[in-house]
Amino acid sequence: MSIVKRVNQLINDGGIIVSQYKSAILIVDDDSTNLEMSAAILESLEIKADKAESGTKAIELCAANHYDVIFMDIEMPKPDGYETTEIIKQMKHSSANAIIVALSATLSSRAKVVKCIQSGMKDCMVKPLDAEDIKIRFEKWNVQ
Repeated sequence: MSIVKRVNQLINDGGIIVSQYKSAILIVDDDSTNLEMSAAILESLEIKADKAESGTKAIELCAANHYDVIFMDIEMPKPDGYETTEIIKQMKHSSANAIIVALSATLSSRAKVVKCIQSGMKDCMVKPLDAEDIKIRFEKWNVQ
């Protein structure tokens, strides 16, 4: 049996799960529970994401890797999500073009949303992440 036929058979039999998303994803959150929960929600969509527990770690990962989408907690110790986003957006690296999405437990303040956009974020989402909302946003942003 050819390799292509065997792969197709495994896919059809449910032996291999192939994600419809090929984009490189990074989740940034200083709260380990939130970080793991966000990763699990993405995994439920067959999306593997890298994780960073601080803005500093996110900057290091973005300097070394390409990311298409970054989910960024905005309320972290220095550098916070706003500052981290500004630094990433100024990098001379492909991650500077990433879609950065603000994550917050609350986005009740218009000023908070404006600050997210001004720092270079493309959108805002309330934690915890929701799988259906992610699919809608990925379609909106043309994430593959």
